[in-house]
Amino acid sequence: LRMIERDGRDEHIDAITAFGLNVRGELRDTELVHHAVAECVDIQTECLTANGWKTYEQLVVGDSIAEYEDGYLRWGRLQAVNVHDGHFEMIYLDAKDASMLVTANHRCVVRNRKMRRVEIKTAETLTCYDEFPTSAPWQDNLDAPVSVEEAELIGYYLAEGHELMHGYAVGIAQSETANPSKCARLRALLDGLSADWVEAGKGHPRGVRSFRVYGYVGARLRDLCPGKQFPAGFLYWSHELLWALFCGFANGDGHALKSGFGGQLSQKDKGRLDDAHALCVRLGMVASVVKGHGVGTVSIKTHNDGWHGLRCQDGSEAFDRTCFVGRVWCPTSSAGTWVARRNGHGF
Repeated sequence: LRMIERDGRDEHIDAITAFGLNVRGELRDTELVHHAVAECVDIQTECLTANGWKTYEQLVVGDSIAEYEDGYLRWGRLQAVNVHDGHFEMIYLDAKDASMLVTANHRCVVRNRKMRRVEIKTAETLTCYDEFPTSAPWQDNLDAPVSVEEAELIGYYLAEGHELMHGYAVGIAQSETANPSKCARLRALLDGLSADWVEAGKGHPRGVRSFRVYGYVGARLRDLCPGKQFPAGFLYWSHELLWALFCGFANGDGHALKSGFGGQLSQKDKGRLDDAHALCVRLGMVASVVKGHGVGTVSIKTHNDGWHGLRCQDGSEAFDRTCFVGRVWCPTSSAGTWVARRNGHGF
């Protein structure tokens, strides 16, 4: 406040108002004050940001984080990371496709399974008639740094590509015997982008083809995906580009989505696995990460409406109340909501 009185610079005002104060030093009448003192989740719970899933220690004030409001997800600004150590009453859910450990006063977005009414309740008031969202449609972004064809080719490269040792080029593998349609699609994409490419491996006993991409397109794939990781800021892309990226990744991975039954995306690299999960959430899909022996899988369910119930088959509550000693944390966002993930399951 003294700095404002001295020179009135806007950044000082922004820094103070972001934490719930007006320029006279009074608490603003907003929910930010409530969020700043509420406990929330355990430290195993991650937050979805525009740069992927982050632990509370990796978050920085000002990051773009996913928020839920009026049935849609969108990007908002992280305003604070609140950390508390102590003894807490917690609500615990550990199911096959859901995991949650939250403090009793955690504010939950829920829907009554009978009335279909969406409301906010504290975790201690949840009942077996409540459902919580695991996914939702997004308010679309218009960021389009690549073309639709480039986005799809990036997906193929991330799934089955590699950097060539000689020259600034890449290779993408596919089986002509097992996946002739995918090989044909790769040829069409490369020709459509006027790429300098050759097809090797025509004598391979299992029909494996290596599509070697040189020149501008090969260099661009390596620039956009250093270390064969997803492009920086890809979660800001438009829905059209993200869907093309997903289709290329799913087809290249060999597990194309089957409408009505779901699909799987398997990766050994943890960074690509987590980004593939974030991609599915960004597309409004219901998806979870299941880790096996050296290989992780993003399991996608297309028959689910994006709401997970809190009721067991016998009609009892699917969650427990427990005591917890340790650290909990909660982000403060502009909408008062955020997208979390625990043990590979989002909520």
